[in-house]
Amino acid sequence: MALPAALLALHSRLRVIETPRVDALAFAWPELDAMLPDGGLPPGVTELASDGALGTSALAFAAVRAVHTRDARAWCAWVELGDSLHAPGAAQVGVDLARLLVVRPSSRDAARVSVRVASSGAFDLIVIDAFGFLQQPQTARARGLSPDVIVRKLALSAESHGARVLLLSDSLLHRVMPWPVALRLAVERAPNELVVRVVKERHGRLGLASARVPFSTRPCRAG
Repeated sequence: MALPAALLALHSRLRVIETPRVDALAFAWPELDAMLPDGGLPPGVTELASDGALGTSALAFAAVRAVHTRDARAWCAWVELGDSLHAPGAAQVGVDLARLLVVRPSSRDAARVSVRVASSGAFDLIVIDAFGFLQQPQTARARGLSPDVIVRKLALSAESHGARVLLLSDSLLHRVMPWPVALRLAVERAPNELVVRVVKERHGRLGLASARVPFSTRPCRAG
């Protein structure tokens, strides 16, 4: 093989290595999947930030439904301090409640329990309501961990098991530094739709896309 031809072949192989395919989890929500950088949720940690949790539960339910639809044996977990999970609403949009473990730890143990759930390898998707503890500095300091360290632990656990973690956060609360997440979405709720904006994605690019995601096209039945 001549040298130029060999270099050309090598260059083609390097391009494949530089842009690996991502096993994205599609929501089956057309407008949402179309605006996401990878066409769905990448492995690792994704943050859903909104004003007072408005809209994030709808996306979280859609993600759980997508996991249950893709694999009839897959389990998901939902970690919360309060009672944010509305079971009838989840079932209505296709979530299999029989394969959704709900964990309600104390605020003091929430970070440790969340990491343990993510590192168990038993769940394809873990939804963590971060309002109650990750965004409360006094709770994190009580365990000797900062929120960014906790998120990093969650990311390492998720990536080692090929799982995904969804952090539901409050966009109005002040944060010293951004969390080390693979994807951050800002979510606003309107009367008949969600306004979703990509704030950060795994390659570090910011402000990539935004879209109006109508509730009328949301998937509502599993399988």
